[in-house]
Amino acid sequence: MRLNEIGKITEKCWNEITHHFMNVKLDEFIIMPNHLHGILILNEHAECIQLNTKNTKIGVQNFEPLQQNKYQHIIPKSLGSIVRSYKTAVTHECRKCGYYDFRW
Repeated sequence: MRLNEIGKITEKCWNEITHHFMNVKLDEFIIMPNHLHGILILNEHAECIQLNTKNTKIGVQNFEPLQQNKYQHIIPKSLGSIVRSYKTAVTHECRKCGYYDFRW
């Protein structure tokens, strides 16, 4: 598929994810006419804790910080925070280029 300007922005921001999230490796992705599919690999060096008795790792998606922000429930470095950051970056770049009607 030949990418239009928004598609190029989408691709550029995808390739920059690893600059902002060191625990992520990018795998295959494809940009479709109105969405994209992509595989993100959260490497084993992502933040995790171990349960003392069972030696079981719990990823950041299961870890709630002791101090919670009652308005934000996204955990830093989690899949949700990565996707949210990506979508924000694409939207910001699109608006900066004059695509004010861009929506996810």
